[in-house]
Amino acid sequence: MPGNCKMILVSGLITIGPSFDKLIVSLRTAVANEMRLDKQQTSFNDILDSLILALSEYQFGNG
Repeated sequence: MPGNCKMILVSGLITIGPSFDKLIVSLRTAVANEMRLDKQQTSFNDILDSLILALSEYQFGNG
């Protein structure tokens, strides 16, 4: 799922406003090992988990 979230963000399908500073920090510090979020090394990992879950219904590049 983190890969899907990354592809949606990189493609520019959604943008994140500057008022979501904790989410921006979380995205900048995110570390994934074998496509799994490393929560020990990621700041505000619960916020990033929420974004990943919210975007899980949207599949990138599948039609």
